[in-house]
Amino acid sequence: MPILYSAVAYKRRVLHRHACCGGNFDEVLSDVIKKVPADDHRVTYCHKRHLLHVVMESEHFYFCITDKLCQRSRAFLFLKEIKRRFCSDKCGFRDALADLMTYYNDDGNAISIDSGDIDEINAIRVDSSESVLGETILLVRSEHCLEYPSVSRVDKKPETAVASSGNNKYYVKIIATIFIVISLLVVKPLLVVVVFAILYSIVR
Repeated sequence: MPILYSAVAYKRRVLHRHACCGGNFDEVLSDVIKKVPADDHRVTYCHKRHLLHVVMESEHFYFCITDKLCQRSRAFLFLKEIKRRFCSDKCGFRDALADLMTYYNDDGNAISIDSGDIDEINAIRVDSSESVLGETILLVRSEHCLEYPSVSRVDKKPETAVASSGNNKYYVKIIATIFIVISLLVVKPLLVVVVFAILYSIVR
């Protein structure tokens, strides 16, 4: 499901929202609404494994969160259709939002796009999510996918793993004992002493 969450707001007040899976989407939405510029514009914010797409127009806010497998063209065509349906039927839009997400998440549905739309979408700028999310980390939870933070943090240098040699020494001692017993039967005692000294120095 490439489109995970979508919302519509007016004058920074959320009117409709819908999610296809669990996550802290409302927290992310709240941060974006507060910090996104008020002028008319379209933008994509990169947030590690996810993309946040915004359309601002006449104080109306159209928003969706997708994974990176979702093409930006599909995301902005989805937002364009959301805007069209919302403006034509504000009262019945709640069900339309869920239906549109289902439709655009189905790869089997052909999404038509003309060359003019492609040029416009390619011109939409891409920014880092830090300007609107700050330290907020998007989490996605679903029975179909593992929970993971979209930002990975490393607080310290990973420790070096060292393999224990205890078991290896044990097996070497067994082999050395067997060799000594055999040597006592077929080799001179002096040679046995030399070999034993060498093996003992190895496993110390």
